[in-house]
Amino acid sequence: MNPGEKIKEWADRTKQFYLEVRSEMRKVSWPGRQEVFSTTLIVIAAVLLPLYFVADTGLTIVRRARAGERLSVAHRTHFYQRARDNGFTNMQIVGRVLAVNIGLVVLAALSVVAHAPLSSVLALLAGCGLVAWLMIGFASPRATGDV
Repeated sequence: MNPGEKIKEWADRTKQFYLEVRSEMRKVSWPGRQEVFSTTLIVIAAVLLPLYFVADTGLTIVRRARAGERLSVAHRTHFYQRARDNGFTNMQIVGRVLAVNIGLVVLAALSVVAHAPLSSVLALLAGCGLVAWLMIGFASPRATGDV
């Protein structure tokens, strides 16, 4: 087969491929606006629930990687561990993580029940703010006399 025939054969196969793709895409059942909206609310709720743990792990990995640390080696740099090193008691740490997680559960429930895109986005932002507040507090040394 000469180069001209190879090019023509390739062009014919490519054309046939795109015709088949177009045909298959017409068979796809695309979700309606309401279905996309409903599933988006569930995704936001699903993101809110483990937000503290995902943020703590993710930020710790990024921070350690940027510092050139081996990620497979044991360490004590998670935010809850840093909180202990910064003067928080175990009960203070557990209590604050529990309170934030209860807040995240409430925000997740509100994002599903409200059925409004703006309220879901605001719930997600509030959850991020709540987690950021906790992590910044854990990373900061406690002043003596704090309760």
